[in-house]
Amino acid sequence: MNNNVIGKGIDVLKTEVKTKHRFFFLKMVSEPITRYWLGLNESGPKFPDTPHLAVYFGSTRAEDIRKRVNDGKAFSEQDIKDWLKDNEGGTNWEDLRNFFLACERDHEEVVIVVFTSDQVFFLEPDGAGIRDLETRELKEHLEYLKRLSRDDRRVLYGKEDFQKPKVCKVRGFKYKYKWDTPFVLATSNAYRGLNQRTFREYKCVGHRDAISHCLELDFKKPENGEELLIHLGPVELETLVFLNFHERGFHVPANRGSTIPDVDIVVKSPNTDLWNDDLFSRVIHRNNRSLFQVKIEAKRSDYRDLKKKLPDANLITLTHPKDRTKGWLGPDWLLRLMSEAERCRERLETELEWLGLNEDEWRKLHSATK
Repeated sequence: MNNNVIGKGIDVLKTEVKTKHRFFFLKMVSEPITRYWLGLNESGPKFPDTPHLAVYFGSTRAEDIRKRVNDGKAFSEQDIKDWLKDNEGGTNWEDLRNFFLACERDHEEVVIVVFTSDQVFFLEPDGAGIRDLETRELKEHLEYLKRLSRDDRRVLYGKEDFQKPKVCKVRGFKYKYKWDTPFVLATSNAYRGLNQRTFREYKCVGHRDAISHCLELDFKKPENGEELLIHLGPVELETLVFLNFHERGFHVPANRGSTIPDVDIVVKSPNTDLWNDDLFSRVIHRNNRSLFQVKIEAKRSDYRDLKKKLPDANLITLTHPKDRTKGWLGPDWLLRLMSEAERCRERLETELEWLGLNEDEWRKLHSATK
């Protein structure tokens, strides 16, 4: 990365002066568009000369959005659909409204997270609010779009003249390579609760704490299994479960999630002594094998749906079950699974080293599972 490009005219993110923070995920429409607005193209266009945030919500003008938000009126769902329909290309009023508020009203407490293929950017709006592009800027922007591949142009919903972005200038930034961030954050742009929308607030504690860690902000340390394990990314969690069974002598065939519908991990062993361990008293197994679905969050309905499809399957989740239902394995069981195998315990502590837990704090968490 050319730091002179992205650093031109703006400050490094200064978060230590803030007392309250809200973190938002902004889904940019493609890698070339992201690089354009962040000013990462070293030989790119004259505009933008400093990093900007941008959303594509059709031809709706920034002043119309400002007036609609400031009016503070309650609108029915049909009102919103009609309004968006009249402003061609618009798709979601809630995202548009939240982007406006984050950039204009709440900018002093907001950090917006944007991903490229290998980096994570933490950006502060400058507080001047959102605006439309001036004629010259729009012309240059459309010229840039014409140079993109057909696929990159297609994600802008077709008609270029309706794709007039609403932009907000950035005043502060920080970036890290994905592999230098907690894995729960590095993979968050693939999290369905975020990436199915354009602009969403990070609500998961694991995501928020990981961002705070990257920005050197304080956050509450975990005090139990659920608070601890929520800081694992989905692939991290699945890998740790896999390794724990492997370390105990079970055969765990290599399997990629979705290869077998609704099954993430298959565990096998003809050794009945392994299955008779008290740890597996709530694990459903038939004919010396057990099936597992692994989810970060799950509701009772998810468990019921799984059992309808696969009655013998187990659901592993970080959502605490309210009872000790056989086949529903929550964070306390997971932490015990990881705590009782030395190498797996060490692996867990290495994965979550960024939480800053000392030896006594780790010992207290592990001992609570006994």
